[in-house]
Amino acid sequence: MSHEKEVPEIIPMPKSRNNRACMLCSIIQTSGDFRANGCPNCENVLHLEGNPERILSCTSQYFDGMIAMISPEKSWVAKWQRTSPFSFYSVRALLTHMHV
Repeated sequence: MSHEKEVPEIIPMPKSRNNRACMLCSIIQTSGDFRANGCPNCENVLHLEGNPERILSCTSQYFDGMIAMISPEKSWVAKWQRTSPFSFYSVRALLTHMHV
């Protein structure tokens, strides 16, 4: 009987100048992902899907650090960040400007 825990395979997010962090929940996605799907945590508030102007004003390309959310249902960081999906989050998104 094995006592090893199953850890999901993590694919590192590629460094990209197209990566942006949501100013509300700090999730990191490409601008294309925000355009195609909006923000998985804040879409009902920010309405980013298909709206490039909102993406530019409600996300930032300037952010510090990254958190990889592996087990959001067990993570105190997920509870603290109020996030749920497995993804990458910034430690701090730096405000450039935001118009909600």
